[in-house]
Amino acid sequence: MDGDSGFTILDRDNVMNLFSSNYYLSPAMSTDGGSLAGWNYNSSGINGSDPSAFYPPFVEAPSGSHNVYFGTNALYQSPNTGLSWTAVSPALGGTTTIFPDITTTNVITAIAVAPTNANRIYVGYYDGEIFVTNAPCPTIACWTAIGGTAKGLPSAPVTRIAVDPGNADTAYATFSGFSPRCPCICDDQRRQFMVTCKFRAP
Repeated sequence: MDGDSGFTILDRDNVMNLFSSNYYLSPAMSTDGGSLAGWNYNSSGINGSDPSAFYPPFVEAPSGSHNVYFGTNALYQSPNTGLSWTAVSPALGGTTTIFPDITTTNVITAIAVAPTNANRIYVGYYDGEIFVTNAPCPTIACWTAIGGTAKGLPSAPVTRIAVDPGNADTAYATFSGFSPRCPCICDDQRRQFMVTCKFRAP
Protein backbone atom coordinates (compact mmCIF):
# COMPACT_ATOMS: atom_id res chain seq x y z
CA MET A 1 0.00 0.00 0.00
CA ASP A 2 1.37 3.40 -0.99
CA GLY A 3 1.30 6.12 1.68
CA ASP A 4 0.25 6.24 5.31
CA SER A 5 -1.63 3.30 6.75
CA GLY A 6 -3.91 2.95 9.76
CA PHE A 7 -5.29 -0.36 11.01
CA THR A 8 -3.96 -3.50 9.30
CA ILE A 9 -5.53 -6.98 9.32
CA LEU A 10 -4.33 -10.39 8.19
CA ASP A 11 -7.39 -12.40 7.14
CA ARG A 12 -8.04 -15.39 9.40
CA ASP A 13 -9.32 -17.50 6.50
CA ASN A 14 -6.79 -16.76 3.77
CA VAL A 15 -3.28 -15.52 4.52
CA MET A 16 -3.08 -13.89 1.09
CA ASN A 17 -5.92 -11.53 2.02
CA LEU A 18 -4.97 -8.38 3.89
CA PHE A 19 -7.00 -5.35 4.93
CA SER A 20 -5.82 -1.84 5.66
CA SER A 21 -6.75 1.81 5.20
CA ASN A 22 -4.99 5.08 4.42
CA TYR A 23 -7.07 7.67 6.25
CA TYR A 24 -10.72 8.61 6.67
CA LEU A 25 -13.10 6.53 4.48
CA SER A 26 -10.58 4.33 2.69
CA PRO A 27 -10.95 0.63 3.58
CA ALA A 28 -8.77 -1.43 1.26
CA MET A 29 -8.06 -5.09 0.60
CA SER A 30 -5.25 -7.03 -1.02
CA THR A 31 -5.69 -10.58 -2.31
CA ASP A 32 -2.07 -11.12 -3.33
CA GLY A 33 -0.34 -10.89 0.01
CA GLY A 34 -0.02 -7.10 0.06
CA SER A 35 2.02 -6.16 -3.02
CA LEU A 36 2.29 -2.43 -3.65
CA ALA A 37 -0.03 -2.56 -6.67
CA GLY A 38 -2.37 -5.17 -5.24
CA TRP A 39 -4.61 -2.99 -3.05
CA ASN A 40 -8.21 -2.19 -3.97
CA TYR A 41 -10.26 0.44 -2.15
CA ASN A 42 -13.91 -0.38 -1.66
CA SER A 43 -16.28 1.71 0.43
CA SER A 44 -19.44 0.53 -1.34
CA GLY A 45 -22.31 0.93 1.12
CA ILE A 46 -20.47 3.36 3.42
CA ASN A 47 -22.05 6.81 3.53
CA GLY A 48 -19.46 9.09 1.99
CA SER A 49 -20.60 12.04 4.12
CA ASP A 50 -20.01 10.21 7.41
CA PRO A 51 -17.43 11.82 9.67
CA SER A 52 -14.66 9.53 10.88
CA ALA A 53 -11.44 9.45 12.82
CA PHE A 54 -8.32 10.22 10.78
CA TYR A 55 -7.47 6.52 11.10
CA PRO A 56 -10.88 4.83 11.48
CA PRO A 57 -10.90 1.54 13.40
CA PHE A 58 -10.95 -1.50 11.12
CA VAL A 59 -11.15 -5.02 12.60
CA GLU A 60 -11.96 -8.61 11.70
CA ALA A 61 -14.13 -10.67 14.04
CA PRO A 62 -12.18 -13.48 15.72
CA SER A 63 -15.32 -15.62 15.86
CA GLY A 64 -18.22 -16.70 13.64
CA SER A 65 -17.75 -16.14 9.92
CA HIS A 66 -15.01 -13.54 10.52
CA ASN A 67 -16.94 -10.50 9.31
CA VAL A 68 -14.93 -7.29 9.04
CA TYR A 69 -16.00 -4.02 10.69
CA PHE A 70 -15.21 -0.40 9.90
CA GLY A 71 -16.10 2.61 12.06
CA THR A 72 -17.17 6.10 11.02
CA ASN A 73 -19.72 7.73 13.30
CA ALA A 74 -21.65 4.47 12.72
CA LEU A 75 -20.48 0.87 12.59
CA TYR A 76 -20.32 -0.89 9.21
CA GLN A 77 -20.10 -4.62 8.62
CA SER A 78 -18.89 -6.58 5.62
CA PRO A 79 -19.62 -10.32 5.36
CA ASN A 80 -17.70 -10.64 2.09
CA THR A 81 -14.13 -9.55 2.86
CA GLY A 82 -14.78 -5.87 2.33
CA LEU A 83 -16.48 -6.04 -1.07
CA SER A 84 -19.60 -4.33 0.28
CA TRP A 85 -20.63 -2.69 3.55
CA THR A 86 -23.84 -2.34 5.55
CA ALA A 87 -24.50 -0.07 8.53
CA VAL A 88 -25.16 -2.14 11.67
CA SER A 89 -25.51 0.80 14.05
CA PRO A 90 -26.79 4.35 13.95
CA ALA A 91 -24.57 7.29 14.94
CA LEU A 92 -24.63 6.20 18.58
CA GLY A 93 -22.43 9.05 19.77
CA GLY A 94 -24.66 11.81 18.43
CA THR A 95 -24.32 14.14 15.47
CA THR A 96 -24.48 17.67 16.89
CA THR A 97 -21.47 18.35 19.14
CA ILE A 98 -18.35 19.44 17.26
CA PHE A 99 -15.03 18.57 18.91
CA PRO A 100 -12.60 21.40 18.07
CA ASP A 101 -9.51 19.22 18.29
CA ILE A 102 -10.76 16.91 15.50
CA THR A 103 -13.06 19.48 13.83
CA THR A 104 -15.92 17.01 13.50
CA THR A 105 -18.70 15.37 15.45
CA ASN A 106 -18.33 12.25 17.60
CA VAL A 107 -16.76 9.28 15.81
CA ILE A 108 -15.98 5.64 16.57
CA THR A 109 -12.40 5.16 17.74
CA ALA A 110 -12.42 1.50 18.85
CA ILE A 111 -14.23 -1.72 17.88
CA ALA A 112 -14.06 -5.17 19.44
CA VAL A 113 -15.88 -8.44 18.73
CA ALA A 114 -16.03 -11.13 21.41
CA PRO A 115 -13.94 -14.23 20.63
CA THR A 116 -16.72 -16.45 22.02
CA ASN A 117 -19.72 -14.68 20.46
CA ALA A 118 -19.62 -13.06 17.02
CA ASN A 119 -22.79 -11.09 17.79
CA ARG A 120 -21.35 -9.44 20.91
CA ILE A 121 -19.75 -6.23 19.65
CA TYR A 122 -18.37 -3.28 21.59
CA VAL A 123 -17.72 0.16 20.09
CA GLY A 124 -15.99 3.14 21.71
CA TYR A 125 -16.28 6.79 20.74
CA TYR A 126 -14.09 9.87 20.78
CA ASP A 127 -15.98 11.34 23.75
CA GLY A 128 -15.50 8.21 25.88
CA GLU A 129 -18.90 6.66 25.30
CA ILE A 130 -18.98 2.86 24.91
CA PHE A 131 -21.86 0.82 23.50
CA VAL A 132 -22.48 -2.92 23.28
CA THR A 133 -24.84 -5.14 21.30
CA ASN A 134 -25.83 -8.79 21.13
CA ALA A 135 -27.34 -8.44 17.65
CA PRO A 136 -26.05 -5.44 15.68
CA CYS A 137 -28.60 -3.45 13.69
CA PRO A 138 -28.89 0.13 12.41
CA THR A 139 -31.30 1.29 15.14
CA ILE A 140 -30.60 2.36 18.70
CA ALA A 141 -32.86 -0.43 19.99
CA CYS A 142 -30.08 -2.98 19.41
CA TRP A 143 -27.43 -1.10 21.38
CA THR A 144 -26.84 -0.39 25.08
CA ALA A 145 -24.70 2.43 26.51
CA ILE A 146 -22.22 1.09 29.06
CA GLY A 147 -19.56 3.85 29.12
CA GLY A 148 -19.18 7.58 29.51
CA THR A 149 -19.04 9.80 32.57
CA ALA A 150 -22.43 8.52 33.74
CA LYS A 151 -20.72 5.16 34.31
CA GLY A 152 -17.71 6.72 36.01
CA LEU A 153 -15.42 6.49 32.98
CA PRO A 154 -13.30 9.30 31.48
CA SER A 155 -14.60 11.81 28.97
CA ALA A 156 -11.74 10.99 26.62
CA PRO A 157 -11.17 9.03 23.41
CA VAL A 158 -11.48 5.26 23.70
CA THR A 159 -8.28 4.00 22.14
CA ARG A 160 -8.78 0.24 22.40
CA ILE A 161 -11.30 -2.34 23.60
CA ALA A 162 -10.41 -5.98 24.28
CA VAL A 163 -12.97 -8.65 25.14
CA ASP A 164 -12.10 -11.40 27.59
CA PRO A 165 -11.31 -14.52 25.50
CA GLY A 166 -13.39 -16.71 27.79
CA ASN A 167 -16.24 -14.38 28.74
CA ALA A 168 -18.04 -12.12 26.27
CA ASP A 169 -19.55 -10.16 29.18
CA THR A 170 -16.17 -8.83 30.30
CA ALA A 171 -14.25 -6.25 28.30
CA TYR A 172 -11.35 -3.88 28.90
CA ALA A 173 -10.98 -0.37 27.51
CA THR A 174 -8.13 2.13 27.33
CA PHE A 175 -8.60 5.89 27.12
CA SER A 176 -6.19 8.62 26.12
CA GLY A 177 -6.40 12.39 26.14
CA PHE A 178 -5.51 15.61 27.92
CA SER A 179 -6.95 17.42 30.93
CA PRO A 180 -9.42 18.92 31.58
CA ARG A 181 -11.55 16.69 29.33
CA CYS A 182 -10.87 13.79 31.67
CA PRO A 183 -12.04 13.84 35.30
CA CYS A 184 -8.77 12.33 36.53
CA ILE A 185 -6.25 14.31 38.59
CA CYS A 186 -2.97 15.19 36.90
CA ASP A 187 -0.05 17.22 38.27
CA ASP A 188 0.43 18.89 34.91
CA GLN A 189 -2.70 20.05 33.07
CA ARG A 190 -1.05 19.15 29.76
CA ARG A 191 0.10 15.69 30.78
CA GLN A 192 -1.21 12.88 28.67
CA PHE A 193 -2.89 10.11 30.59
CA MET A 194 -4.08 6.60 29.94
CA VAL A 195 -6.72 4.87 32.01
CA THR A 196 -7.59 1.18 31.76
CA CYS A 197 -11.10 0.18 32.84
CA LYS A 198 -12.75 -3.20 33.22
CA PHE A 199 -16.50 -3.40 32.92
CA ARG A 200 -19.24 -5.96 32.45
CA ALA A 201 -21.94 -5.86 29.81
CA PRO A 202 -25.49 -5.70 31.19
